[in-house]
Amino acid sequence: MVRIALVSSALVLGVVAIPVVTLQAAQQAAAPASAPAAQAPATPADVAPVVGDWTLTMETPMGPMATMLSMRVDAGKVAADLTNDMMGKSTVSEISKKGAAFVLSYSMDMQGQAIPVVLTLTPKGEGLTASFDFGGGQFQMDGVGARTKK
Repeated sequence: MVRIALVSSALVLGVVAIPVVTLQAAQQAAAPASAPAAQAPATPADVAPVVGDWTLTMETPMGPMATMLSMRVDAGKVAADLTNDMMGKSTVSEISKKGAAFVLSYSMDMQGQAIPVVLTLTPKGEGLTASFDFGGGQFQMDGVGARTKK
């Protein structure tokens, strides 16, 4: 008899708790969240502080890797060149601004396969933080950027 009373009480509490949990979930979903920064095409004025030559340095599973980055404005359009020994040279014309960061999107040829790459550059002091995303999250590398001394 005691066992039946305990099971019955647990069932009643479970049935009563479901609407409360559902109501809390609905209230959390309806609560305004801080909106992420919108991404928009970068303008020449946006990239002015980062125009020039940079060396991006990162650690990879195969050891340190340096990528040369040249940010520029050509005929009123923002563009960049990325060069390194392993991946060759890529010219990027799809450059967006998201908050303080610049997002460079392009494809690279890896043994006949087009691999989508997203490079996010965030100004930090006199340098940059750099984050490469290859293949939609299949491989990621983070590093830093410093102006190339001439």
